Parts: sequence; structure tokens; C-alpha cells
Amino acid sequence: PNSLYASSSLNFEKGKVSLAQNLYGQDEQAKTYIDNLDAGLTKTRDTWNSYLPVNHLFYLEAGIKGDQLHNFLNDIPQITRIFMGMGESTASRLKAALSSVNGDLVLSMNSLEFNLYKPDFNFSAFVESTPELLDIILEELKESSLSSLIIESQPDKLTFGDKDLVLFITRTDKGLIISNKDGLSESSMLPKVENISSARYVGRKSIDINFIIDLKQIFSNPIMQLVISGVPQYKETGFDKLFEDLDYLRISGSPSSNLTEILMTSKADNTLKLLMDVILKASKYAK
Repeated sequence: PNSLYASSSLNFEKGKVSLAQNLYGQDEQAKTYIDNLDAGLTKTRDTWNSYLPVNHLFYLEAGIKGDQLHNFLNDIPQITRIFMGMGESTASRLKAALSSVNGDLVLSMNSLEFNLYKPDFNFSAFVESTPELLDIILEELKESSLSSLIIESQPDKLTFGDKDLVLFITRTDKGLIISNKDGLSESSMLPKVENISSARYVGRKSIDINFIIDLKQIFSNPIMQLVISGVPQYKETGFDKLFEDLDYLRISGSPSSNLTEILMTSKADNTLKLLMDVILKASKYAK
């Protein structure tokens, strides 16, 4: 809508940089668009918290209302054209799949390592849904060009992929657990005493979307350390201290109103002062 506009507010605090963003509508059409944008999401219920480890490289949690999400997508012309280009059976299964999702969706990358520069990672996803979602996925795969990638199909488990990536999809009483490691889906179903509920990601609460990137883990990776150390005057400018002080990035809220934060380990200095110190030192070497 032409009458849709956004406001942003950037703040530098001790130990934190925050960016608040909000969508506003000047007329009923724009306000309805915003309402429909938020309608596909709902407050998270922490359904999968006890199944998740404390630390992740990245973590996305969202409360999904599949029926409402499908209706919103169906009102977007570009998406509508995609739906119209699908076969009738595929479009029907897509609607059924979305409608079966009602609750928490969690995506998590638990680890990332490099073996001779080839990435090796542990990835898992949790979808709160009705039991038939696995059957819908299997039916669609069987009728698509990807049918040859089905490795094994059991009543409550589907193994799918090729030599580069294999996915294990397991049906539980809460929904689906998806992982890229054999056996990880089974171990993921076991509640953990130390789980994400006790993580250092302070301020977690029941919201529509919660996205975390663990900057401390990422920048402590040996490959990333090697890349960063190639920055000219890396230590002289203070870039090394700035990167070491990064803790995590968090995006939370709803599509129409959200907050992006970068958290630092140290809370002693204002983040703008830390950034300006590095910029001033770097400018001396740029001359």
C-alpha cells in the first residue's frame, strides 16, 4: 500500500546497540495489510525448549498460524502467480501442509566445523504440527522430480537426500523433528536438563519471532579468526578487541514491530564510543 510507512530508532548503550523498527498505516488499506502481516504469526509457546541445547550458532523461533499465513501469501500477487503455476494437487498439498502447522517453528544450527575447508554442520528443525504433515511431505516428494532422492520411508520417519546432504524427518506427538545427522532426530526427542531456557540470551519471552546469532562462537571459529586477522592493522586499530567483545545478535518481536540488538560481553563502555575509537584509529592508517 502507498500509505504504508516505517519508523526506525537506533540507540547506542553500554554493552548494546539496538534498532527498533515499526510499520504504520495512514489509511484502512495499510492498517489491514499490517494486521494481515501479523496474523500469520502468534506468540511462541516454548514447545521445544526442553529439546534444545543451551548454545547454538544461530537459532530461530517463531509462532506460526498456518491457515492465516497461507491466506496472507495468497493475497500477494507475486505469490499468487506461483500458486497458479503449480499443479492442482501440489497447490492443494501446500495449503494442507501450511494448515497443519499451528504453533512453534524452531530452526537451529548447533555446530559448524571445517574439515579441509569443507563445512560440516549439525542442523535441526522442529515444527509443531498435526501428524499428517509427514504424510503430505512424503506424498508430494513421491509425485515430484525429487522422488529419486527418497532413501527410506518408515511409518514415522523419512530419510531424504543425496551424497552431499541427507535429511532425517521424524514424526513425534508434538510435530516433526528434522535433522541432517543420522540419529540426531532421535536424540533430539530426549529432553535435556540444560536447555535453551537457561541460555545467556537474556530477555527471551513469549513473542512472535526470536532470532539469535551467537557472534562469540562464530568469531572464535579458527577459520573466521584467520579471515579477520587478514584485515590491515587488525590489532593496531582495535578491531581484535571489538570482535572479541561481541556476544550475540538478537531480533525479536513481530513483522510489523521488531527490535534488533547487538549485545557485547563488556557493559562498561558505550558501544558508540567503542566503535568511534576503532574508526579513529583506522582513519590514521588510511591516510
